[in-house]
Amino acid sequence: MKLRNGSLIDYVPDWYPMGYMLVAYGREKYGDEFWRKVTHDAASYNGLFYPMQRAIKKYTGEDFKQFRSNGFNYFKDQVVYNSTNVLAAKNRHFTASEEYPAYVYPNTVIYMKSTYNRLPQFTINTNGQERKISVRSLSLDNYFNYNKDKIVYAALKPDARWSYRDYNELRVLDVTTGEERRLTSVPNTFRRLLIMMASV
Repeated sequence: MKLRNGSLIDYVPDWYPMGYMLVAYGREKYGDEFWRKVTHDAASYNGLFYPMQRAIKKYTGEDFKQFRSNGFNYFKDQVVYNSTNVLAAKNRHFTASEEYPAYVYPNTVIYMKSTYNRLPQFTINTNGQERKISVRSLSLDNYFNYNKDKIVYAALKPDARWSYRDYNELRVLDVTTGEERRLTSVPNTFRRLLIMMASV
């Protein structure tokens, strides 16, 4: 349940990276034909209950819980954290995703920084010293444009009335002050509805 649904206390991979890890482990340890045989047996329902887990036990000799545990341990052993790699020693997970760098000066860059435990934020880095400019508003992607101390990006704005409809509104963020303002506004659905009703 914890591996499938995740956890708010422990950092565990969800079903997607966990699947990649287990597939890679199975192929590495048991050969290229391993998953073909396992999926064939599972799709044929060889064993009525839990056919996938039964197929894994058939071709590995160990139950699924042990197979999963061995797969995780296999990848833990691949990564060596030692005192020479200070960054890796301090950050056992990844540091961050740093995307769309905009070079301001030769030694200054602005980028979107996303981590697994913090909200995405616009960050300025000068000579290796990071400073948060502002947290990004809810958005569908991390792309932004920079020019003359201004960041422009599209923020997501849900419709006030209809949950299936949402809009993008352009926002401008001032790098020096951290203030943000809207360039475009979301159509007022309620006002349009009243006008339509009045015209009937």
